[in-house]
Amino acid sequence: MSRGQSYFITLIRNPSRQNNTTTQIRTLTLDSPSRGTSTEPDSDAHQGSYTEMAKTVSTIIRERHRWQQTLVSDFPSFNFADPLFFRQMLALQNNNSNNVMFSLWFFRWLCSTFDYKPDPVSLNLLFGALLDAKAVRAAKSFLDYSTGFNFSPEVTLLERYVKCLCEDGFVEEGIRVYTLLKESGTVPSVPTCNAVLLGCLKVKKLDLFWELHKEMKETEVVDLERIHCLIQALCDGGEVSEG
Repeated sequence: MSRGQSYFITLIRNPSRQNNTTTQIRTLTLDSPSRGTSTEPDSDAHQGSYTEMAKTVSTIIRERHRWQQTLVSDFPSFNFADPLFFRQMLALQNNNSNNVMFSLWFFRWLCSTFDYKPDPVSLNLLFGALLDAKAVRAAKSFLDYSTGFNFSPEVTLLERYVKCLCEDGFVEEGIRVYTLLKESGTVPSVPTCNAVLLGCLKVKKLDLFWELHKEMKETEVVDLERIHCLIQALCDGGEVSEG
């Protein structure tokens, strides 16, 4: 992982380190998956056995209060630390906030029980699943927890993270991540920029809205959602006739 990658994600987790250091950010590209653990299943039968085991473990996590204390003894010969198995757990539980939390709990259990070194693909999948489920607080917690793994999320995930933060009321945090993306050389998409502007309107920060809009309009195409944002900003600012 490049120094720029590591430093960027450090800034997301520790905003106090941002001052006078943004010039050190260089890149957000993800490490090649080839550096991680081998992730190809040996056969269809192998994949099928993982699917069935994932269903069993998911049921145990849902129904047994102290599953962390008994799971290894229940299945002493099973390799829970195989990245393929963790991904199968995610595949079963994706797009549901409660189920995704089970995956997060299982992930933390893996890290605390085994010498588990999650690969970048698995980390991105879990982070993306949390965003899919709109589990923003859990996503923030996951970024903090994954500090020791040098996790650098994919840029597309960070843009989704910005949108989720702004939609869920963490507007200042969303703006901060958005700003770091721009300073790292990434050009955020129009929907991401619109989410930031809507966030400013939500918390009544009109001065910041116009400041950001001025920067955005120099490089972006205005879409219908942006026009709606502008109308709302004018109305909120008392310029109803302009709106």
